[in-house]
Amino acid sequence: QSLKDLCMYDIPSSMWGVVKQRGSQPGPRSGHSAAVVGRYMYLFGGTDGRRTFNDLYRLDCQTLMWDEIELPNRGLHARSGQASGLTGVRWFIHGGWCTRGFSSDLHALDTVKVAEMQVQLKGGPYSSADFTVKVTFAKEGKPPPISVQWYRAKPGEPFEKIAGANELVYNPNADDIKCQLGVACMPCRGNRPLGVSYFRVTRPVEVDPKLGQLVHELITNTYAEFRVKLLKTDVTDFSYYTLLLGLDFIKLKEKSRTRLKDTYRKEFKIILSKTQPNTFVMSLHEGTNLPMAVEHTYERDLVALVARGFWAMNREKWKWK
Repeated sequence: QSLKDLCMYDIPSSMWGVVKQRGSQPGPRSGHSAAVVGRYMYLFGGTDGRRTFNDLYRLDCQTLMWDEIELPNRGLHARSGQASGLTGVRWFIHGGWCTRGFSSDLHALDTVKVAEMQVQLKGGPYSSADFTVKVTFAKEGKPPPISVQWYRAKPGEPFEKIAGANELVYNPNADDIKCQLGVACMPCRGNRPLGVSYFRVTRPVEVDPKLGQLVHELITNTYAEFRVKLLKTDVTDFSYYTLLLGLDFIKLKEKSRTRLKDTYRKEFKIILSKTQPNTFVMSLHEGTNLPMAVEHTYERDLVALVARGFWAMNREKWKWK
């Protein structure tokens, strides 16, 4: 007896389950072929023991909705037990058994016959990047789309594919919107920060796992070193410096020369610029503010989180003084 049920194997739990299907479902059969292209699974041919089929069905693996697709060329006659293989969007079908006996013909089925629509999105009021999305529809142009892919480009740079961004809605990350991790965005006037509320969060902050692990390692080692540029000060010619963060010290070195050495105090703050995502001000205490720049927002966040961690560890000492 041929069956028409659809089962799914969950790899993490090693469990099989029967999937509830919807739409125009294929009838009971065996000896059919199946291939997955993007979010769709295609099914062709097979037999129910009395008849062989040359019908083609498509299952949306996200909505579990079946629909039958009319083949543009009837040269692919009914068969079962055929071999098949997928290359890109082309599905090759070879041989099989039919009412006339065994076949040795080879057919290539284009599963998409695509018509592409491309939409350019020019960032937004809070975006530091341009975005574009490529939406691919079937030849008939009927929704839902076959595939969705988002791309991102920084100003003056080419577009690059955003890994995992395959939905019609893309939620920008912290770097896209000039944001940072759990730290208030505060504008600066020259080298003086505007505002007094820093590092205040009203809800839990989800930190990138890799960034969180790196912060943990640096704080555990009680030492971190960064390459920075000083901005708008009387002691710099805009050359690169080395910022050294330790458990109980902050140093700024130019080559082998120590230009500044200080400790963490209660009023220590890191102020992140709202308009320049790779800059920040390290406010050591009243009258000592060091505006700095690094190469990337990720590194800026790393400096802020590590410095904040060391400051918090010193805060425990102040409670007993």
